[in-house]
Amino acid sequence: MKFKGTLRTKEIQAALKKLPGAYEKNIGIAQEKTAKEILKFMRIMAPGERSGELKTEMYIQKDNNGLRISAEAAQPNKEDQIKAVAIHAGRTRGNRGTTVGIPFVGRARQLGKQKHVGRMNRALLNARKEVGLK
Repeated sequence: MKFKGTLRTKEIQAALKKLPGAYEKNIGIAQEKTAKEILKFMRIMAPGERSGELKTEMYIQKDNNGLRISAEAAQPNKEDQIKAVAIHAGRTRGNRGTTVGIPFVGRARQLGKQKHVGRMNRALLNARKEVGLK
């Protein structure tokens, strides 16, 4: 990257080259903390079954070398996904009767969103401080 004027200093150029690595490290920590918090909220708000199967199947999924982290309500197979959607959204048709939905996934993500935004901003600021930028 070429800079004009006073921004041509070697220190700033070196700091900007280090910034993506420091940012990814801080972002990963912030995302993992948010995912754990959302998973905790989901387990609290999920309906209590006799077996407790739904709450134990919830997990944190990491994709793209840990850059994308999410809390998932069910394992990625068809039966578990159908069960989780039926509990979350409710069921209006079918031979097993109707149920009222308990929206625990969307509400948990909504509760974690505000803290997540603050964590991401702090991650950027911390990365800038680590590499020597103000």
